[in-house]
Amino acid sequence: MAFRKQFWWLPVFFLAAVVAHAQTDTTARPQVDTAQAINALKGSIPVVQVKPHSPRRATMLAAVLPGTGQLYNRRYWKAPLVYIGFGIIGYFIYTNNDRYQFYLQAFTALNLNNGVNPPSVVLRRFFPDTEASRLNNITVDALRRQKDQWRRFLEISVLSAAAFYALQIIDANVDAHLRGFDWNSENLSLKLEPVLETQYAGIGLTLRW
Repeated sequence: MAFRKQFWWLPVFFLAAVVAHAQTDTTARPQVDTAQAINALKGSIPVVQVKPHSPRRATMLAAVLPGTGQLYNRRYWKAPLVYIGFGIIGYFIYTNNDRYQFYLQAFTALNLNNGVNPPSVVLRRFFPDTEASRLNNITVDALRRQKDQWRRFLEISVLSAAAFYALQIIDANVDAHLRGFDWNSENLSLKLEPVLETQYAGIGLTLRW
């Protein structure tokens, strides 16, 4: 009993020490502004500048070297199609020009002969495997028709190459413009709407972007 009376102050002292420690810890802890901390964190993160996609650059690349405009647009699957297309057209240009030059030389040789020698003699170097009887039936007009036909084929092939060249430039330019287009925009819509005019009524197609 005497022990309790002698040490009654111990619980009171312990409680007072705990309260004083809690107050000291609260007052010593600095107050952090959340907004300032976020701004400081943003400032410490390096900002990467992304270059905008340039339709002009895509067009210039496609004009200088066909297929590079598609590569610049990251349409990698289109570049092989461009090269295959030019390869096919180049094959036809080579073949048509070869046949045109062949019949041009044959026509020139027979035309300059003026009937001095039979066609079988003049055209033997052009048609080594053809019988003489068949060579004698070849006329200047027939060779002229063949020459003109292959010349038309050659011209069509060259025009096709020019058209295909322009087409791949247009494709690179349009594709570059569409890369910056927001296809998920809420303003993009296509719908049918009734049209009421003073003289007629109908249905119109409206496109908004």
